[in-house]
Amino acid sequence: MKDKKVIKRGNGSALILAVVLVSLLAVVGVMFAMVARIDKMSTSAIAENKTLNLAIDTVIAKISQELALDVPGMPFQEYYDYPDVNNAWLASLEPYEYAAGDYRWWHISDIYNKFGPQDACSLPAEIIPDYQSDVNDYYFADADGDGVSDSMWVKLENITSSKGRPIYAAVRIIDNGGMLNVNTGYKFDPCDPEIVHIDGSSQMQINLLALSQRGVNPNAEADLQACRCGTEPNDRSLYEQNVVWRYDRPNGAYTPFDISDELELKNRFLLNQRDTDVRTERSLRWAGSFLTSFSLDVPRNKSDHSINNPNHWFYYANYGSTDPNNYERYDYRHIATTYNMDRIINPVGPTLNSGRMVNINNPADANELYYTLLASIDPNITGGVLTQIKEQFAQLAVNMVDFIDGDIAVTVLEPNDPDIRPAYYGFDAQPFITEIGFIIDVDPQAGRNYYAVELYNPFSQDISLADFKLVLIDSNDPLSPFSVDFDSNDIIPADGHFVIANDLSRFNIDPNNTNTKEGPILVFFGGWQPPLSVAPPPPPGPPVGIKPPSAPASSGWKYNYILYLKRKVGDPNNPDEIYVDRQWIDPDPVGPNEEKYLGRDVRDWRIVYQNLIKDTVNLGSVNTIESTGFPFSFFLPNPLVNPQKFVTVGDIPRILTIGHSDGLNSTIGEQLMFAVNEDEIRLDLQNPNYSNIFQYLTVFDPSTDGIDNDGDNDTDEDANDRSEWKIPGRVNVNTAPWYVIAQLPWVSYELAKAIADYRDYSIGSFGSIGQLNYVNQWVEPNSLRCIDYYAQDADNLLGFPDLTPTDGIIDDFEERDVIFSRISNLVTVRSDVFTAYILVRIGSDGPQKRAIAILDRSDVYPNPLGGYIGRVKARALHPVPDPR
Repeated sequence: MKDKKVIKRGNGSALILAVVLVSLLAVVGVMFAMVARIDKMSTSAIAENKTLNLAIDTVIAKISQELALDVPGMPFQEYYDYPDVNNAWLASLEPYEYAAGDYRWWHISDIYNKFGPQDACSLPAEIIPDYQSDVNDYYFADADGDGVSDSMWVKLENITSSKGRPIYAAVRIIDNGGMLNVNTGYKFDPCDPEIVHIDGSSQMQINLLALSQRGVNPNAEADLQACRCGTEPNDRSLYEQNVVWRYDRPNGAYTPFDISDELELKNRFLLNQRDTDVRTERSLRWAGSFLTSFSLDVPRNKSDHSINNPNHWFYYANYGSTDPNNYERYDYRHIATTYNMDRIINPVGPTLNSGRMVNINNPADANELYYTLLASIDPNITGGVLTQIKEQFAQLAVNMVDFIDGDIAVTVLEPNDPDIRPAYYGFDAQPFITEIGFIIDVDPQAGRNYYAVELYNPFSQDISLADFKLVLIDSNDPLSPFSVDFDSNDIIPADGHFVIANDLSRFNIDPNNTNTKEGPILVFFGGWQPPLSVAPPPPPGPPVGIKPPSAPASSGWKYNYILYLKRKVGDPNNPDEIYVDRQWIDPDPVGPNEEKYLGRDVRDWRIVYQNLIKDTVNLGSVNTIESTGFPFSFFLPNPLVNPQKFVTVGDIPRILTIGHSDGLNSTIGEQLMFAVNEDEIRLDLQNPNYSNIFQYLTVFDPSTDGIDNDGDNDTDEDANDRSEWKIPGRVNVNTAPWYVIAQLPWVSYELAKAIADYRDYSIGSFGSIGQLNYVNQWVEPNSLRCIDYYAQDADNLLGFPDLTPTDGIIDDFEERDVIFSRISNLVTVRSDVFTAYILVRIGSDGPQKRAIAILDRSDVYPNPLGGYIGRVKARALHPVPDPR
């Protein structure tokens, strides 16, 4: 019995052992299956991740191609960057309120040209989830991941997953040029006594401090510079030279904000990445504006009941108030950048100046300026209007060169154009006729009469009179002039006088003035007539448009002379002679045994007006008489201000478009006296015929600024070195929200809103910064919303920037255009750095991935042989983490 039991137990143990073994084998099998499945899942996940990365690379390649093809000078490309049908790839920076509670986008990115205008130009901005359960072509998408639809899904062509599933992408590209650069901006205080801080000459005058603690932080300035200067001294000028104009490579131990700050500022457009704080956020004083209690951490959605309604999101993106302190929720991070750029390139490309704007402070010559100005003319302009514009541009070119060239040699331009004059002469330093004197004998007919002429040099440099001569022309016999010549010893000193007389001993000349010349031939008039019982017939009239001198009814001089000052210009071996001043000699009240002096008002360049009024004897000294009635103010070149330069490109209209010539009636003074409207003597920037000149001319020119801008250890190689054509930190008025525009010097909130409204609702885009002058009183009379509102009052300007505040002329072009002039260096209509938000997905409900790219096309140029040279650089490419 015992043996049987032993045998029975053995059989049971074996069965149990078998069951355990089978179970173990099953577990091992399941484990193998699970491992295999995990390996398969891991392989699939790796493959999907690679597919998503490949899709992102494909999208970036497409964006880069679109950016490169959009460079001015490429075939059929417009000059500007503005989100519209001509820039289909570009999206609006902010939504707008289409109707109450209905927010939409002016334009969304369409890099594949698949959307119609209705889709691309009026996409509703709606709250949508971070992961949409199902997508398809043209479904709304949230490319930047901030919780609001801002793009549409498109199926990528010629790319699928490893399992053949389609790849979808949503793309949003925004312009960094529409933002405030936290490395180049600084502050603007209109009460700053240093004019160079408020004249529009530097990007540092863009008021970055407006972002500090909603504009109420008294320590913001010091804290900002402490962040950016590092161990370097807080010196504004040095910072501008070593950081602002050094592009990517600051010179010294400066610590400007970098790409990590940029990626945080751009994270999911409006969302703050809570687990990462960069330097733009870290400072409690400076960066409180970027990290506040209102900062969003995760996308808003309709089920979030912590806010009143989903439209609350738009308070962060669309600044609807004119008072930043009362609108605290406006999100500053999406209008701030560490890196933006544009270039001094023209619309024509390699066919004109190799595509480069002309620096008006350093042109090659007047020909370069003239033909560059000609390129700006609308090809639809013809006939007399075209001829007039050519004449103005020719004269403007030579006057501009003489303004900045630092010498007193008159510039000559010979356009070789049958439609206009054969030669144009610049307006450079010269003397003017400022006084004449008479001493008449008791018997004018039998005795000897004495005459004197005073020349005055209002400039800051001595002028040799060797190339000048006084010419007297009998109005009755213009073909028989006589002249008083000068030689190399005749010098008229700076701010000094020179007296010419037929007998110097008879005149009381200022003893401090030793610059004199005796010319016995100098006779103003002759042929005295004795009293007549009947008034003689008037002498033959002067040239048309000239007021003749009056003549006595019963006695007087038989002949009247016109006094001219002529100048030799051009080729010394074969010079031209032009008339540079003219003066009627009026003997009306001069009679026997009489001494008389007539002079000009020399204040504020009234000296050029050919108007003599009675004066006391002061030959050789400054006239103190004052005249009235001169309608135009202007300024002249000053050779001792060397180099004399344009402060901004918008100062061009301060230069006259009239000049001396070889005609008897062609002096500048003559033209000024008979001009009715100011546009007859200078460019009218509110005339559309001239707005495009700002696509071709510049004052900012890194290739000649004496700074190694690109950090290649070679300062200012030459004008053709394209690596030094870049301008950091300017504001693109086509893409900037009104609040960014309001940080430009002298621009009010009202004007900034008007510029944005005029852009978006009236013209669609600014093709040139010159079109900013269209935001004028004709659009909305007598309003602070006008760029020319300074010229609508009797108080002149509110402080600087009036450049001739004592000229006595209000409401002139200088005053009218002063705001445009002050911002003209700091604004642009195009950009070269963009932020791309990219969202890709495998299939309609598969995995997705987000990325952000900072793309820079500032090294891409048209190739004269076709296509383009250079490449778009990805300054940063970073996956976007999920919100937490």
